[in-house]
Amino acid sequence: MKIFHVIDSTCIRILAIIPFYLLLIIPIQKVKANDVDDIKKINAVVEHFNQAILDGLTGQMVILKDGAVNFAKANGYANEKNNKKIDLKTVFDLGSNTKQFTATAILKLLEEGKVSLNAPLKCFFENIPIDKANITIHQLLTHSSGLIANVGRDWDYPEKSDFLNDIFTSDLISEPGTEFHYSNIGYSLLALIIESVSGMEYEHYLKAKFFDPIGMQYTGYQLPDWKGAQLANVYRRGYEDLGTIVDRFYKEKGASYNLLGNGGIHSSASDLILWFNAIEAGDLLSSVPIDLYTKDRFAVKDDGSYDYGYGWSISTTTDQTLLLSHTGSNGLFWSSMYWFPSDNIVVLFNTNAEESGTSEFSREIRKLLTDSRYMPVIYKSSDYTLVRKFVTESDSVDAVQLQSFFEAKGRKIDNSNVLNRLGFWYFDQGRPDWGLELLKLNSSLFPADGNLWDSLGEGYILTGKFDLAKMSFEQALMLANSDCGWCDNAKKRLSELANK
Repeated sequence: MKIFHVIDSTCIRILAIIPFYLLLIIPIQKVKANDVDDIKKINAVVEHFNQAILDGLTGQMVILKDGAVNFAKANGYANEKNNKKIDLKTVFDLGSNTKQFTATAILKLLEEGKVSLNAPLKCFFENIPIDKANITIHQLLTHSSGLIANVGRDWDYPEKSDFLNDIFTSDLISEPGTEFHYSNIGYSLLALIIESVSGMEYEHYLKAKFFDPIGMQYTGYQLPDWKGAQLANVYRRGYEDLGTIVDRFYKEKGASYNLLGNGGIHSSASDLILWFNAIEAGDLLSSVPIDLYTKDRFAVKDDGSYDYGYGWSISTTTDQTLLLSHTGSNGLFWSSMYWFPSDNIVVLFNTNAEESGTSEFSREIRKLLTDSRYMPVIYKSSDYTLVRKFVTESDSVDAVQLQSFFEAKGRKIDNSNVLNRLGFWYFDQGRPDWGLELLKLNSSLFPADGNLWDSLGEGYILTGKFDLAKMSFEQALMLANSDCGWCDNAKKRLSELANK
């Protein structure tokens, strides 16, 4: 399936009215909070972040006020193995916060008279079925196109024609323009439209029009010189090092069509500071950017409390201050952005160790920013992070105190997978003392679980304690059930240990 430039007179007529459209933009009413309220917001967020750090939250937070860095603090490692800690220059995957770059690029083309928000898909793609032919750029931007969310995974690499065919042959969720349905592929189509209209690849366009002119050195997929950057490794469950996403881009084929334009762009806090200052200074778009982002919003909730504009979610605080916000996640990285244009406040949070509580933490920050009366819920790190914190501060001989450590925080170890996974992980890290102690503790906390006794037997083998290994495997078999996933391994190990 081919992508091409404007192909008929209808599309040309739409393009011809662009300058008049820009003149009709009506600024949104903005309520300016006083400095005291701003200070209260910022202090509440800072205190909450500092408390979360004490509980093991890994991440980076930056607060901009009037374009200057009001607060910047980080915790944890960009690369634990190399002892590189997170700082302002650390580069994270921004996930769906990529969408603001795509929206800004479309608005740039709009200002240049090269595209119309009302232009339908049939202006840019051939052989589109009638139910999707008239979906507009505006509907793609606001997730009101009726398109489904995805047609594949981030790391699937379909050919462009196959990708478009999957989109155009999929069923619509709703009639275009009638309902909000978040669609990543809608923003991928916008990226392809940017390429078609500009004659440049998506990332090259962003780099030439935005990133290079304002000095954003480390933002993109593959084009930055990442060798000079401090890329954040990603840590699954907060501890398992999976390397960097950028390395995977180079091993694969860059950003797939499933990801292009809707997610996966990397950036640093230092670069994002430049980005927001350039937006507010009018260096990226000649028209007032906030008006462009928010004027033609689409209601997500019928009560009007939450809309989606161009690359941003739009709402207001309890004192009616405009808030633009967005989050991004691939299940490993997490990124949150909160922007109060009338107060000139921007709050950025990024982590390379997304945990079960990360999204809750971000929601608490949002509530603190939007309601001066709100009392935040204390952030609770994952069990994995809490165990690692205890291990860092203790000797392995004190492993039996781990349960008391949890209880002192009002927590308990109620998931046997945590100690099992971490036990073997510590073996892999060259810490057999802790590996074995965690497996021993796990089997004592969940004595009726035969799988844990099987794991303990493996731990004893790794430490050369063969008699204890035999006892553990025998106990594992005694606890066999009708769906015994560990029995074959236990029998095999006992056979191997027979002469030891």
